[in-house]
This record gives sequence, structure tokens and C-alpha cells, in this order.
Amino acid sequence: MKKFLVLLLMLFFANVAFAVTSYDRYGQKTGSYRQTTSGYNSYDRYGSKTGTYKETSSGYNKYDKYGQKNWKL
Repeated sequence: MKKFLVLLLMLFFANVAFAVTSYDRYGQKTGSYRQTTSGYNSYDRYGSKTGTYKETSSGYNKYDKYGQKNWKL
């Protein structure tokens, strides 16, 4: 049981280490970005997923929250 809890805590802290939160000039949270195995997910200020950035050999592709490709970054 202890090994499971330690593993769970390690996974939680590993996930937190790859998150970036953005703020406006008044200090209000505007969104966040979290790293995944293939790129990044973006979230709004309430935690709802707004899109995905997937890394390719020539840069990043942006997808909306439904998985539709938007534009190349």
C-alpha cells in the first residue's frame, strides 16, 4: 500500500512540474498549459481544455478542444 501511495504522489508531482499558469497584468489567472507526451494542452482560467499543441518535425500544430486542426505554429 505504501509503494502505491508513493508512486501516486510521484506521478502527481511530476505532472505539476510541467504546468505553466498565465496571469494578466492585474494578477488574475487567464489560463494554463500542461505538457503531454506529444506536446501541450491549453486550459482556460476555469480548467476547461481549450486546445492542444502537438509537436511535429517542422514545428507545432494547433488543435481546438474537439481535435480539429486550426493552424500551424
